[in-house]
Amino acid sequence: MAETMKYISTTLVVLLAQSLYAQNWAPDGATWRYGFFVYPSLTGYVIFEATGDTMINGRSTRKIDRHREEYNTETQQSFTSDLPMIFSHATDNVVWIYVEETNEFDTLYNLNAMPGDHWAMVPLPDPFVCIAESRVIILDTGTVVMNDIPLRWLAVENHYNLDPDELVVPDTIVERIGSRGVYMLPQDPCNGFGGQAEGGGLLCYADAEIDYISPFIQACDIGLGIPVNSNSAGVRLFPNPGSDELQISFSATGPANTVLVHDIHGRLVAQQAVQRSSFTLDTSLWNSGQYILSVVGGAGQYFSTRWSKQ
Repeated sequence: MAETMKYISTTLVVLLAQSLYAQNWAPDGATWRYGFFVYPSLTGYVIFEATGDTMINGRSTRKIDRHREEYNTETQQSFTSDLPMIFSHATDNVVWIYVEETNEFDTLYNLNAMPGDHWAMVPLPDPFVCIAESRVIILDTGTVVMNDIPLRWLAVENHYNLDPDELVVPDTIVERIGSRGVYMLPQDPCNGFGGQAEGGGLLCYADAEIDYISPFIQACDIGLGIPVNSNSAGVRLFPNPGSDELQISFSATGPANTVLVHDIHGRLVAQQAVQRSSFTLDTSLWNSGQYILSVVGGAGQYFSTRWSKQ
């Protein structure tokens, strides 16, 4: 009886974890914003937004609406265009996406993967430059904490098969967020060689619990006159260089700040919303080296600096 209860308890824990993961992928209102640029004058965003559920092949799946907001720097005109909706769901730590051509779900992200594993790259958008043998190879794994929520990440290489050549693009895939360096539909960078790219790298992601902003932009709404590297919040790091902890203080009071820390390879290692004048990050498990700390102020200010761990 005890063994039976133990088995049932363990099974319930596993099912609960799987259920929570499924709920955390593309919850209602989750929004991804990707960059968009066409030389020489078109710039803007591609916006993905999770809007609800539908049934495909007898399976409940998430609907993700997409549209592109473009701005022509020559004519100073802006316009919006719709893109086809995509359908995705998550089970057992794997994110699946629907491929209309095959009427099947294919692997978008496998958060169970370990270094050395790989999966075939999903053929979306329809590839017309690279061929089907393109793949995603796992290099490293770990966990990052965003707003007190631990999220698994995968450091990967996207291997695009150009037959006979191969293009290798590094990326980091983060649980709930997806790819940080490339467009959610992974064939897009390769399609760009033919002038047919839909979008670019991830600029920001937000849902009801977490917010992510790329360390390489001032803020999510680029081009709104937000000052770059304006230390209006009076950010101070101590000690620098340091070892097991990093104290961050703000001499100016005002709206809440969001602190992001990336390693030298661009991988996010910490993110925290801060509403007090100082706080301490535990850095004891971080590797020695250089880190980039970015602060995005609630009033729109942006500041970044470096911190060294000995």
